[in-house]
Amino acid sequence: MALDFTPQTEEELAEAGLLAKGEYPFEILFAEDKRSKKGNAMIEIKLCVFTNDGKTRKLTDYLLSAMAYKLRHFCDAVGLLPQYQNGSLCAADCGGRTGTCKVDIVPAKDGYPPKNEVKDYLTRPAKPLEAKPEVNAAAEEDNLPF
Repeated sequence: MALDFTPQTEEELAEAGLLAKGEYPFEILFAEDKRSKKGNAMIEIKLCVFTNDGKTRKLTDYLLSAMAYKLRHFCDAVGLLPQYQNGSLCAADCGGRTGTCKVDIVPAKDGYPPKNEVKDYLTRPAKPLEAKPEVNAAAEEDNLPF
């Protein structure tokens, strides 16, 4: 008896364990203030990303002032917009926060296998204005004391 299978390339095998491109809820497991290779301040964050099938994946992301759009979107996504607006954020602000991120796949390059990366963070929707209850004019007239 022969073993039947579909042959796959190394890249296909590596991609099989990755998250599909898309939007996923996350929780920050760990955050640390660090310096980039160029000596710039940054925050390294470890995310636990939740899939639709109940599984989780861990991803690492880096917040830098040079990636202004991503930094602002992160702060908005996790409820840290006041810190962003004050112009100061540290790792201690980030731990345990939750939000939604956009995950992408980075193709294999320079001998490294393909991997997932956080492309951006989804900002929280603005709170809707509270709807005022409709007043029934006829009912109001019935409650008049005269």
